Amino acid sequence: MGFFGAASAEGQVVIPSVGPVYELTGKPRVDEIDSALRGRLRQVEEALAAGRYEDALPDFLRWIEGADDKLVPITRNMPGVSPRYVPLRQYGQVLLSRLPPEALREYRRSADGTFEVWYHQAAAEHDCEKLTRLVEWGAAGSWADDALWLLGEWAIQEGHPATARSRWLRLLPAPGGDTWWGVPDCSFEEPAVLARLVLASILEGDIPRAERELHEFASRFGTQSGRFGGRDAAYATVLEDLLREVRSRPLPPVSADWPTFAGDDARSKVLSQAFEIVRPKWRAGLPPPPPVSTINAWIQPVGMRCGTEPADAPRGYFASAVDDCVWVATPRQILAWDVQTGKPPWGLDGPVVVEFAEPGLAEGLPYNALGPARFSCTLAGGRLFARMGLPITVSPALTGGDVPENFLVCVDLAGQGRLLWKAAPPDRDWAFEGPPLVRDGDIYVLLRRSDIPSRVYLACYSADRGDARWQRFLCAADSPGRGLLYEMEHLLPTLQGDTLYVSTNLGCVAAVSASTGNIRWLTTYPRISRGDLSQNEVFRFRSPSPCLYHNGVLYLAPRDSRYVFALDAANGQILWQSAAELEGVVHLLGVVGNRLAASGDRLYLLETMGPNAGGVSLVWPDGKEPMGVGRGLIAGNRIYWPTEDAIYVFDVSAGRPMKVVSLEPWGLKGGNMAFCGNTLFLVGATEIAAFETEIVSEDTAEVPVAPNSSD
Repeated sequence: MGFFGAASAEGQVVIPSVGPVYELTGKPRVDEIDSALRGRLRQVEEALAAGRYEDALPDFLRWIEGADDKLVPITRNMPGVSPRYVPLRQYGQVLLSRLPPEALREYRRSADGTFEVWYHQAAAEHDCEKLTRLVEWGAAGSWADDALWLLGEWAIQEGHPATARSRWLRLLPAPGGDTWWGVPDCSFEEPAVLARLVLASILEGDIPRAERELHEFASRFGTQSGRFGGRDAAYATVLEDLLREVRSRPLPPVSADWPTFAGDDARSKVLSQAFEIVRPKWRAGLPPPPPVSTINAWIQPVGMRCGTEPADAPRGYFASAVDDCVWVATPRQILAWDVQTGKPPWGLDGPVVVEFAEPGLAEGLPYNALGPARFSCTLAGGRLFARMGLPITVSPALTGGDVPENFLVCVDLAGQGRLLWKAAPPDRDWAFEGPPLVRDGDIYVLLRRSDIPSRVYLACYSADRGDARWQRFLCAADSPGRGLLYEMEHLLPTLQGDTLYVSTNLGCVAAVSASTGNIRWLTTYPRISRGDLSQNEVFRFRSPSPCLYHNGVLYLAPRDSRYVFALDAANGQILWQSAAELEGVVHLLGVVGNRLAASGDRLYLLETMGPNAGGVSLVWPDGKEPMGVGRGLIAGNRIYWPTEDAIYVFDVSAGRPMKVVSLEPWGLKGGNMAFCGNTLFLVGATEIAAFETEIVSEDTAEVPVAPNSSD
């Protein structure tokens, strides 16, 4: 018997057969320019290359002025490079930037008047959005360098040094290749720009990079001086003094709240100080996750592990915590407990703050639903946002594509859980992927539309009322269900400054303007070509798997690849992919020094910089048996890694475990971690536990331990 099909006259289901082996196409479908536009673009490129500027420029300028948001493969003439796309208007500016000086002056004579007005208006009004539009529409103009300089200065003032770095980098000459989206010339001296890049590294707290950059800067420019930090001074001297001061002072405290998955909008939270797990404070039950029903045994054989989790006890719940409450969203309920006592908030009789009675939410998952069921929520501005309903995001095509009911909700925390609004997807074949992120008065959420292949969109809604503001198609591609099976996803956006980053798990990652919804770049990566659903392919259970943003670099471990990737967040260029297949990696935890920490069946450390970037410097422990269960976290220089019966405390610098906290004496099991105040939360399959912690010194000596030992 197969899986699904049309209803017969007797009301039975006639189902075509399907096997466990699946194949994925390598290239996702994106909103690319059509063949007619490609032909016109090729003609323009040939004319410009031949020096026929008078013939090509007028029509070309009118063309890109009215260009829409269609994408152009900017790497199409680079064999062996994964396709990377930018909007047509942006690509037009790249072409204009390559013009010889005489032709570039001709372009600027016709365009600079408008850009000058934009610049002065934006500078006077401190309008970052208008200044960004100037850079996007007029990168080849005379005012782009002034705009980038000012955007970098504003980013520093607002505490976003990584954003400042991405602006100032574009003032430097192209580092190589034809895809660099910098200005064709710059009125600011190179030492002034490079000094600010060193400043950005210092303010990011990336001391090794700052030291390396400052050494190179001092060797090239010595005592050269200029306007810096509000005064005339020698660049190197100011930077050396600042670096010395930063080294001597303690790291600024990191917020002790945990408002969303992975702790912050960048999905990269690292707590400032390591801690000791003292004792459990309280524990409370959770409703069991929706049951999985199967027809074909190869979907989920009895006793099989789904990724690194037991099939009969998946760790599908992720907690968020702010101030004095910790929150968990389930398919039907929003639950809350006091962080310190574990009691329900506001004197409620139980932890259920809001419950939805839609009949479909009480049902189990459809037969043969692929993927892990995941549930999380976001806390921001005194409100809670969650995706409610069954976590099915793709339905089989022969069922009409209708997805089980799901919706977004906004709950007023100050109003003791009062429901502010509830928003449905655009139609019955659409589904919200997961909870949104919040920026000012907007929320940003991923949607999926069932189709063959399914489609992923990013959308913006009003945070106050749930009204739709914009929606952007990102891509469509094959998935393991092949349009024949139900599938579960939990796609989450990553937010840094004014840019949203989305890893689609469909062969591409995209950067999108939070203000306008315009795609800034879209990069593809190598997908697996073939897989087998009857096998426990751990990488298929990477969920949630959003981009991790750290100091201008995006790290991703997508569900459709066995590799880990690093991308330049400014332009989408792939910096490296892991030197080896890392099928056992499930969670990217954060960056410590120059190492990316990841977990799954075991712990992994990857080098992020230098000649060994992408190399795996440590895998622990040895052996073939998987150990990890749930998502851990990083505090100071330590990784806290949950397994089925213990929490391992791992020293990143030493590359060894320092301590193991057995969960067996308390009758607890491993799960997903969150942290708030001085409390560590461990969210298992059917229980949440809170632990008292104490801050410890990083150099506190611990006895190295072997796997499966206890203290």
